[in-house]
Parts: sequence; structure tokens; C-alpha cells
Amino acid sequence: MIPDAFREIAQMSGLQLVDVAPDLKTVVKGGESLSVNVHLSGDFHDFRNFLIRMEQIPYLKHVERVQIEPAEGVKEFRLKVWLALEP
Repeated sequence: MIPDAFREIAQMSGLQLVDVAPDLKTVVKGGESLSVNVHLSGDFHDFRNFLIRMEQIPYLKHVERVQIEPAEGVKEFRLKVWLALEP
């Protein structure tokens, strides 16, 4: 479910989703959040649109880190986001 949500937002924004990796070590008994690493590639302006659309995910708690790296013909974007496990 989580990868599908990010894949849909990436496609709507014109980006390619490279990888989505939930960090299951961040879920502890009684924990309320899950850390997810998201890796995208594409144009910087499309990344802006991705961030705007991602803000509308109701279970998004916050974005901890954004890393932008130049790549061949595009940019690579890496995010670490936190998602609520319960609404």
C-alpha cells in the first residue's frame, strides 16, 4: 500500500519512482510512526509538484530529510518521511 501511494504521486508529478523502503526497525511495540525512504528521479520542477501532492497524504507526519543529487540528464531525489501508523 505504501509503495503504491508514492508511485501514484510520482506518476502524477512526472517523476520516476526508483525505490520505496519502509524501515521496519522504526516500528516498535506501541509505536505510532513508520520511517520510509523514498528514492525518485526526474526534473526539479516535477519534484516540487511531488512535494505538494505528498503533503495531501493524510497519514504523512513529517519529512525528515531531502537529498538532491545530480545524475545523468536528471536529478536524483531521496527523502526520509515519517508516516502515522494509526489515523
